[in-house]
Amino acid sequence: MEHGLAEKGRPFLQTLWADEYLNTDQDGNTFTKSQDLANASDRGTSVTSFALTDLKVHVYGDTAVVTGSNTLEATFKGKDSSGAYRFTDVFVKRNGR
Repeated sequence: MEHGLAEKGRPFLQTLWADEYLNTDQDGNTFTKSQDLANASDRGTSVTSFALTDLKVHVYGDTAVVTGSNTLEATFKGKDSSGAYRFTDVFVKRNGR
């Protein structure tokens, strides 16, 4: 996501991410929803390409756990953060969505 697109995507992310959203990066740093929204808007942060692979989805009632790999070309606050990363995301259906 190139800078500028982050601003257009911000309303979507505000809706997608729960208020208790917490992201842990590859160095063990954690970011709240408001911190990650600010990070996405930082002029030194951009994603020029990404590829999701090895996706696995497990559904448990109103909860889904998604694991996979994300290979990306990106900068975070001006520093190259390109690479391949494993992730686990948890989604919960609330209020019909």
